[in-house]
Amino acid sequence: MSNRETYKALCRTRTLPLFIQPEWWDAHYSYWDVLMVSHEGYTLYFPYCIEKKWSIRFIRNPRLTPYSGYIFSDTQTPLEIQHILVQKWKEAIPTSQILQIDLFPENGLDLANPSWVITEKITNLLSLTNVDDVYKKLKPALQRQIKKATKNLVHVESDDITLFYSLYEKTFLKQHIKPAFKFSDFERVWKFCKKNNAGQIYFCKDDVGNIHAALLLVYDADKAYYLAGGTDANFYGSGAMSYLMWHAIQKSMEMGKLFFDFEGSMLPNVNRFFQNFSGDEIKYLSISKIDSIWYAWIKKMKTKLTARSH
Repeated sequence: MSNRETYKALCRTRTLPLFIQPEWWDAHYSYWDVLMVSHEGYTLYFPYCIEKKWSIRFIRNPRLTPYSGYIFSDTQTPLEIQHILVQKWKEAIPTSQILQIDLFPENGLDLANPSWVITEKITNLLSLTNVDDVYKKLKPALQRQIKKATKNLVHVESDDITLFYSLYEKTFLKQHIKPAFKFSDFERVWKFCKKNNAGQIYFCKDDVGNIHAALLLVYDADKAYYLAGGTDANFYGSGAMSYLMWHAIQKSMEMGKLFFDFEGSMLPNVNRFFQNFSGDEIKYLSISKIDSIWYAWIKKMKTKLTARSH
Protein backbone atom coordinates (compact mmCIF):
# COMPACT_ATOMS: atom_id res chain seq x y z
CA MET A 1 0.00 0.00 0.00
CA SER A 2 1.35 3.46 -0.93
CA ASN A 3 1.90 6.18 1.66
CA ARG A 4 -1.10 8.04 0.31
CA GLU A 5 -3.37 5.01 0.55
CA THR A 6 -2.11 4.30 4.07
CA TYR A 7 -2.89 7.90 5.00
CA LYS A 8 -6.38 7.71 3.48
CA ALA A 9 -7.07 4.53 5.46
CA LEU A 10 -6.03 6.30 8.68
CA CYS A 11 -8.23 9.31 7.88
CA ARG A 12 -11.28 7.08 7.53
CA THR A 13 -10.90 6.23 11.23
CA ARG A 14 -10.44 9.82 12.46
CA THR A 15 -12.31 13.12 12.63
CA LEU A 16 -9.84 15.56 11.09
CA PRO A 17 -9.69 19.27 10.22
CA LEU A 18 -11.05 20.04 6.77
CA PHE A 19 -7.76 21.17 5.25
CA ILE A 20 -5.88 17.95 5.94
CA GLN A 21 -8.58 15.59 4.72
CA PRO A 22 -7.63 13.55 1.63
CA GLU A 23 -10.71 14.76 -0.26
CA TRP A 24 -9.55 18.38 0.13
CA TRP A 25 -6.17 17.47 -1.36
CA ASP A 26 -7.81 15.46 -4.14
CA ALA A 27 -9.81 18.56 -5.05
CA HIS A 28 -6.62 20.61 -5.52
CA TYR A 29 -4.17 18.22 -7.15
CA SER A 30 -4.34 15.40 -9.67
CA TYR A 31 -1.51 13.83 -7.69
CA TRP A 32 -0.18 14.47 -4.19
CA ASP A 33 1.86 12.37 -1.82
CA VAL A 34 2.34 11.76 1.90
CA LEU A 35 5.60 11.81 3.83
CA MET A 36 5.64 9.22 6.63
CA VAL A 37 8.21 9.01 9.43
CA SER A 38 7.99 6.54 12.30
CA HIS A 39 9.47 5.89 15.73
CA GLU A 40 8.66 3.14 18.25
CA GLY A 41 5.35 2.27 16.60
CA TYR A 42 4.15 5.87 16.16
CA THR A 43 3.97 7.65 12.80
CA LEU A 44 3.79 11.23 11.58
CA TYR A 45 1.93 11.90 8.30
CA PHE A 46 2.53 14.99 6.17
CA PRO A 47 0.51 15.42 2.95
CA TYR A 48 2.25 17.53 0.33
CA CYS A 49 2.54 18.20 -3.37
CA ILE A 50 5.63 19.23 -5.31
CA GLU A 51 4.54 21.90 -7.76
CA LYS A 52 6.82 22.88 -10.63
CA LYS A 53 6.84 26.33 -12.20
CA TRP A 54 9.64 28.05 -14.14
CA SER A 55 11.77 24.95 -13.39
CA ILE A 56 11.38 25.70 -9.67
CA ARG A 57 10.05 23.13 -7.20
CA PHE A 58 7.49 24.42 -4.69
CA ILE A 59 6.07 22.81 -1.55
CA ARG A 60 3.33 25.00 -0.13
CA ASN A 61 -0.24 25.06 1.09
CA PRO A 62 -2.80 24.29 -1.58
CA ARG A 63 -4.65 27.35 -2.87
CA LEU A 64 -7.26 28.74 -0.46
CA THR A 65 -5.88 26.52 2.30
CA PRO A 66 -5.10 28.55 5.43
CA TYR A 67 -3.50 25.68 7.35
CA SER A 68 -1.43 22.67 6.39
CA GLY A 69 0.95 20.43 8.26
CA TYR A 70 1.18 17.03 9.87
CA ILE A 71 -0.84 14.67 12.05
CA PHE A 72 0.18 11.74 14.23
CA SER A 73 -1.09 8.20 13.79
CA ASP A 74 -2.18 8.12 17.43
CA THR A 75 -3.85 11.08 19.14
CA GLN A 76 -2.16 9.93 22.36
CA THR A 77 1.37 10.01 20.95
CA PRO A 78 3.69 10.83 23.90
CA LEU A 79 5.20 14.30 23.75
CA GLU A 80 8.79 13.02 23.68
CA ILE A 81 7.89 10.81 20.69
CA GLN A 82 6.21 13.78 18.98
CA HIS A 83 9.46 15.76 19.25
CA ILE A 84 11.44 12.89 17.71
CA LEU A 85 8.94 12.50 14.87
CA VAL A 86 8.94 16.23 14.12
CA GLN A 87 12.74 16.22 13.99
CA LYS A 88 12.63 13.32 11.54
CA TRP A 89 9.99 15.14 9.49
CA LYS A 90 12.16 18.25 9.23
CA GLU A 91 15.04 16.15 7.94
CA ALA A 92 12.91 14.16 5.49
CA ILE A 93 10.90 16.88 3.72
CA PRO A 94 11.58 16.50 -0.02
CA THR A 95 13.96 18.92 -1.67
CA SER A 96 12.42 22.10 -3.05
CA GLN A 97 13.62 25.58 -3.92
CA ILE A 98 10.55 27.17 -2.36
CA LEU A 99 9.02 26.00 0.91
CA GLN A 100 6.04 27.92 2.26
CA ILE A 101 3.77 26.20 4.78
CA ASP A 102 1.32 27.81 7.18
CA LEU A 103 0.91 25.16 9.84
CA PHE A 104 -2.10 24.19 11.90
CA PRO A 105 -2.14 25.93 15.31
CA GLU A 106 -1.74 22.46 16.82
CA ASN A 107 1.61 22.01 15.03
CA GLY A 108 3.51 24.04 17.59
CA LEU A 109 6.55 21.96 18.47
CA ASP A 110 10.17 23.01 18.01
CA LEU A 111 10.66 23.80 14.32
CA ALA A 112 14.13 25.35 14.48
CA ASN A 113 15.96 24.68 11.24
CA PRO A 114 18.98 26.67 9.99
CA SER A 115 17.57 26.92 6.47
CA TRP A 116 14.03 27.95 7.46
CA VAL A 117 12.53 31.30 8.39
CA ILE A 118 9.85 30.80 11.02
CA THR A 119 7.27 33.50 11.70
CA GLU A 120 4.21 33.73 13.93
CA LYS A 121 0.78 34.48 12.56
CA ILE A 122 -2.48 35.03 14.41
CA THR A 123 -5.98 33.72 13.86
CA ASN A 124 -9.11 34.68 15.77
CA LEU A 125 -11.06 31.74 17.14
CA LEU A 126 -14.57 32.21 18.50
CA SER A 127 -15.99 29.61 20.88
CA LEU A 128 -19.59 28.90 19.89
CA THR A 129 -21.64 28.46 23.05
CA ASN A 130 -25.11 29.91 22.44
CA VAL A 131 -26.41 32.84 20.40
CA ASP A 132 -27.14 35.15 23.33
CA ASP A 133 -23.75 34.69 25.00
CA VAL A 134 -21.83 35.13 21.74
CA TYR A 135 -23.82 38.23 20.78
CA LYS A 136 -23.24 39.86 24.17
CA LYS A 137 -19.48 39.59 23.63
CA LEU A 138 -19.59 41.52 20.34
CA LYS A 139 -18.16 45.04 20.57
CA PRO A 140 -20.93 47.68 20.88
CA ALA A 141 -20.02 49.31 17.54
CA LEU A 142 -20.36 45.94 15.83
CA GLN A 143 -23.74 45.32 17.44
CA ARG A 144 -24.92 48.69 16.12
CA GLN A 145 -23.75 47.82 12.61
CA ILE A 146 -25.59 44.51 12.71
CA LYS A 147 -28.80 46.12 13.98
CA LYS A 148 -28.60 48.78 11.26
CA ALA A 149 -28.05 46.20 8.54
CA THR A 150 -30.87 44.01 9.82
CA LYS A 151 -33.34 46.84 9.14
CA ASN A 152 -32.24 47.49 5.58
CA LEU A 153 -30.71 44.27 4.24
CA VAL A 154 -31.46 40.59 3.87
CA HIS A 155 -29.13 37.62 3.57
CA VAL A 156 -29.58 34.90 0.98
CA GLU A 157 -27.85 31.58 0.37
CA SER A 158 -26.81 30.75 -3.19
CA ASP A 159 -24.61 28.45 -5.27
CA ASP A 160 -23.52 31.33 -7.51
CA ILE A 161 -19.74 31.13 -7.19
CA THR A 162 -19.38 33.48 -10.18
CA LEU A 163 -21.33 36.21 -8.40
CA PHE A 164 -19.34 35.56 -5.24
CA TYR A 165 -16.08 36.03 -7.11
CA SER A 166 -17.24 39.32 -8.59
CA LEU A 167 -17.67 40.70 -5.04
CA TYR A 168 -14.37 39.16 -3.91
CA GLU A 169 -12.58 40.69 -6.89
CA LYS A 170 -14.04 44.15 -6.27
CA THR A 171 -12.41 44.27 -2.84
CA PHE A 172 -8.98 44.04 -4.48
CA LEU A 173 -9.70 46.20 -7.51
CA LYS A 174 -10.73 49.01 -5.18
CA GLN A 175 -7.14 48.91 -3.85
CA HIS A 176 -5.70 48.67 -7.38
CA ILE A 177 -4.17 45.26 -6.77
CA LYS A 178 -4.73 41.84 -8.30
CA PRO A 179 -6.96 39.42 -6.39
CA ALA A 180 -5.04 36.99 -4.22
CA PHE A 181 -6.78 34.02 -5.83
CA LYS A 182 -8.19 33.27 -9.27
CA PHE A 183 -11.76 32.34 -10.08
CA SER A 184 -10.59 28.79 -10.89
CA ASP A 185 -9.32 28.43 -7.30
CA PHE A 186 -12.74 29.25 -5.88
CA GLU A 187 -14.52 27.15 -8.48
CA ARG A 188 -12.43 24.13 -7.49
CA VAL A 189 -13.11 24.64 -3.78
CA TRP A 190 -16.82 25.21 -4.34
CA LYS A 191 -17.15 21.96 -6.31
CA PHE A 192 -15.53 20.19 -3.36
CA CYS A 193 -17.91 21.90 -0.91
CA LYS A 194 -20.99 20.91 -2.89
CA LYS A 195 -19.84 17.31 -3.27
CA ASN A 196 -18.93 16.92 0.42
CA ASN A 197 -21.53 19.20 2.05
CA ALA A 198 -18.69 21.31 3.42
CA GLY A 199 -19.57 24.91 2.62
CA GLN A 200 -22.11 27.63 1.92
CA ILE A 201 -22.13 30.97 0.11
CA TYR A 202 -24.07 33.90 1.59
CA PHE A 203 -24.95 37.20 -0.05
CA CYS A 204 -26.34 40.36 1.46
CA LYS A 205 -28.68 42.51 -0.61
CA ASP A 206 -31.00 45.49 -0.23
CA ASP A 207 -34.68 45.83 -1.15
CA VAL A 208 -33.92 46.82 -4.76
CA GLY A 209 -31.60 43.88 -5.35
CA ASN A 210 -28.17 45.49 -4.98
CA ILE A 211 -25.64 42.94 -3.71
CA HIS A 212 -23.62 44.57 -0.92
CA ALA A 213 -21.36 41.73 0.23
CA ALA A 214 -20.60 38.03 -0.11
CA LEU A 215 -19.08 35.41 2.19
CA LEU A 216 -17.79 31.87 1.65
CA LEU A 217 -18.07 29.61 4.69
CA VAL A 218 -16.48 26.16 4.86
CA TYR A 219 -16.59 23.67 7.73
CA ASP A 220 -15.63 20.30 9.11
CA ALA A 221 -17.11 18.36 12.03
CA ASP A 222 -16.03 20.81 14.74
CA LYS A 223 -15.13 24.13 13.11
CA ALA A 224 -16.51 26.62 10.66
CA TYR A 225 -14.04 28.80 8.76
CA TYR A 226 -14.47 32.18 7.13
CA LEU A 227 -12.62 31.31 3.93
CA ALA A 228 -13.12 34.51 1.92
CA GLY A 229 -15.47 37.39 1.33
CA GLY A 230 -15.95 40.59 -0.58
CA THR A 231 -17.80 43.91 -0.36
CA ASP A 232 -18.96 46.32 -3.04
CA ALA A 233 -17.21 49.62 -2.29
CA ASN A 234 -20.40 51.50 -3.17
CA PHE A 235 -22.02 50.06 -0.05
CA TYR A 236 -19.23 50.10 2.52
CA GLY A 237 -21.36 51.98 5.04
CA SER A 238 -24.24 49.53 5.07
CA GLY A 239 -22.72 47.10 7.60
CA ALA A 240 -23.29 44.25 5.17
CA MET A 241 -20.13 42.28 5.97
CA SER A 242 -20.71 42.56 9.72
CA TYR A 243 -24.24 41.31 9.15
CA LEU A 244 -23.09 38.42 6.94
CA MET A 245 -20.37 37.39 9.38
CA TRP A 246 -22.86 37.33 12.24
CA HIS A 247 -25.26 35.29 10.08
CA ALA A 248 -22.46 32.81 9.28
CA ILE A 249 -21.66 32.49 12.99
CA GLN A 250 -25.32 31.80 13.78
CA LYS A 251 -25.56 29.19 11.02
CA SER A 252 -22.39 27.56 12.36
CA MET A 253 -24.01 27.24 15.78
CA GLU A 254 -27.15 25.77 14.20
CA MET A 255 -24.96 23.12 12.53
CA GLY A 256 -23.45 22.22 15.89
CA LYS A 257 -19.96 23.58 15.27
CA LEU A 258 -17.86 24.25 18.35
CA PHE A 259 -15.65 27.03 16.94
CA PHE A 260 -15.67 29.73 14.29
CA ASP A 261 -12.26 30.46 12.81
CA PHE A 262 -11.83 33.88 11.19
CA GLU A 263 -8.38 32.72 9.98
CA GLY A 264 -6.92 36.01 11.13
CA SER A 265 -5.17 38.55 8.96
CA MET A 266 -1.81 40.28 8.93
CA LEU A 267 -3.62 43.40 7.65
CA PRO A 268 -4.26 45.66 10.69
CA ASN A 269 -7.68 46.94 9.56
CA VAL A 270 -8.97 43.44 8.79
CA ASN A 271 -7.61 42.08 12.06
CA ARG A 272 -9.33 44.90 13.96
CA PHE A 273 -12.61 43.94 12.32
CA PHE A 274 -12.18 40.33 13.43
CA GLN A 275 -11.34 41.44 16.96
CA ASN A 276 -14.77 43.09 17.22
CA PHE A 277 -16.24 39.59 17.55
CA SER A 278 -14.19 39.03 20.76
CA GLY A 279 -12.70 35.70 19.77
CA ASP A 280 -9.45 34.40 21.23
CA GLU A 281 -6.22 35.23 19.42
CA ILE A 282 -4.47 31.97 18.57
CA LYS A 283 -0.92 31.88 17.26
CA TYR A 284 0.26 29.55 14.54
CA LEU A 285 3.58 29.13 12.75
CA SER A 286 4.62 29.71 9.17
CA ILE A 287 7.79 28.19 7.79
CA SER A 288 9.46 29.42 4.62
CA LYS A 289 12.60 28.92 2.58
CA ILE A 290 13.62 30.48 -0.72
CA ASP A 291 16.59 28.92 -2.49
CA SER A 292 16.03 30.69 -5.79
CA ILE A 293 17.66 34.08 -6.30
CA TRP A 294 15.45 34.73 -9.31
CA TYR A 295 12.22 33.92 -7.40
CA ALA A 296 13.34 36.03 -4.42
CA TRP A 297 13.86 38.99 -6.78
CA ILE A 298 10.42 38.52 -8.38
CA LYS A 299 8.77 38.38 -4.95
CA LYS A 300 10.62 41.54 -3.85
CA MET A 301 9.45 43.40 -6.97
CA LYS A 302 5.84 42.33 -6.40
CA THR A 303 6.01 43.58 -2.81
CA LYS A 304 7.30 46.97 -3.98
CA LEU A 305 4.57 47.29 -6.62
CA THR A 306 1.88 46.44 -4.06
CA ALA A 307 3.27 49.04 -1.64
CA ARG A 308 3.22 51.71 -4.36
CA SER A 309 -0.39 50.91 -5.22
CA HIS A 310 -1.35 51.89 -1.66
